[in-house]
Amino acid sequence: MLIIPYKADLDLYQTPVVTYVVMVTCVVIFLMQLGSREIVNDAAFSFCRDLNKTSIEKNKLDVMPQSVGGCTSIILQLDNMGGTERLRQAIINASEKEADYSEQETLQYIDYLQGHYDDYRLDAPRGLDQRLMFYPDTLNPLSSITSALSHSDWLHIIGNLIFFLAFAPAIEALVGSKWRFILLMIGIGFCCDITYSIVALSNEIAIPSLGLSGVVTGLIGMSAFIMPKARIRTFIWLLFFIWRMSIPAWILALWFIGWDAYTVFSAGGNTGGVNLVAHVSGGIAGYLIGYIWFKQRRDDIADEIEQEVAFSKARSSDRIGGVTQSKNIQRLDDEDEKRRVKREQTEFHDQVYNLVRTEQDSAAVNLIIANDNSLHPSAEIYVDWFKRIGEWRKRRAYLCIGRLAIQLLVEHNRLGAALLLVEECIQVTPNFVLADPRQVLLLAHEAINQHRHSVAYALLRESEKRYHRSVEPVRCGLLEIDLLAHQLNKPQLAKHRARALQSIATPAEKEILADMANQLSG
Repeated sequence: MLIIPYKADLDLYQTPVVTYVVMVTCVVIFLMQLGSREIVNDAAFSFCRDLNKTSIEKNKLDVMPQSVGGCTSIILQLDNMGGTERLRQAIINASEKEADYSEQETLQYIDYLQGHYDDYRLDAPRGLDQRLMFYPDTLNPLSSITSALSHSDWLHIIGNLIFFLAFAPAIEALVGSKWRFILLMIGIGFCCDITYSIVALSNEIAIPSLGLSGVVTGLIGMSAFIMPKARIRTFIWLLFFIWRMSIPAWILALWFIGWDAYTVFSAGGNTGGVNLVAHVSGGIAGYLIGYIWFKQRRDDIADEIEQEVAFSKARSSDRIGGVTQSKNIQRLDDEDEKRRVKREQTEFHDQVYNLVRTEQDSAAVNLIIANDNSLHPSAEIYVDWFKRIGEWRKRRAYLCIGRLAIQLLVEHNRLGAALLLVEECIQVTPNFVLADPRQVLLLAHEAINQHRHSVAYALLRESEKRYHRSVEPVRCGLLEIDLLAHQLNKPQLAKHRARALQSIATPAEKEILADMANQLSG
């Protein structure tokens, strides 16, 4: 029985750019591999032909000169193994089991191979396969990536890309960020190769590996976590019969990963040249990465996935029954619209998050303001953004949105709520200023009424300098002096402020300030 998944039954309204780029990259690299293999094959054949012609003495342990085809095959195998060192233990193990040669003869056989291969390597080109493969005894992070993008033959790449296309677009859309999706795939690839290195080296057989299948099974494992009930369109081929079914992602994950795990433990290492260790470890890694880093993301999109599953089932029922109730159509359309709005909100949220985290504060603020198309902006929207941005990074964007939220709250006479935001902004910078200077005195009086004198002082402090006389500087200054003298117990600073304000005061105000300065001096 052959089970081939080919598409997630989800309407995600998003072009899977990263998925397509990975697929195109795999195809381009594979075509380059084919061209490189022709060059290597020709070089190996020419070497073996010359070796066969020039060899005089026949030795049963020196097999390479005896057959051009056999010699070519051995050289290509050694090339893929990275030389005789990686093949040495495999040959020794095989000879111990078969007992065809003595230990001395086995070592001599390997020395013959090494000598001829060294001669071949003097002038032979190095194939692209060898540069791209992952060698488990090196743990090279770069080859972990390049090996995932390269393949052994057409059947290998076609099979991997079909499975990749079945799961990757949905995961790319659901994780909410292209960069997170790329890091997810890289993380799965690293987990596969580290696990394979541990298993391979513990068995002393460091066979190189290539192919995207570890990443693919990782995405299958991830799908079992982040969208377990999502249905995957699947072909099932049994003998001469083919069925098309939609199967939940968790069932497919259990089947593919479970079957590979069973094969690993039951086959005793004989897996037909397929790196099933990478398959199983990739599937487990994909699920665990989802559980550790994407648990909140799964909860956020749970309703959306449920609605998509319900919509998928309804469409299947339509095809089978042929009749759809109008109220069900309307309900599904409404749910579809809700999903679209929620998806757009999530994408917008992610855009703002990325801008804030990369310190593009002006762009983040402009994006939030541009997204608010209402004639009468809601204070709650900006308060909500103020809290969100505060969880990410308390910098310019946080303060700018805070100013807008405070201004709207004051305009709606919600002075208490506005003061809470003022206090939070002051904690970030003592020099915080309001968006509307006309609100300074109003908020300062409210803060004094609530006995929050430090907040009132932070609003009033040197207002003529901070607001460039857009406020009533002397009125603000008189209130500031009163706070310093009576509530904050700083008479010397109050006296200094009284004298400083005289330079911008009217004659009547100067007399008041002078009297205050004299009283503070007394």
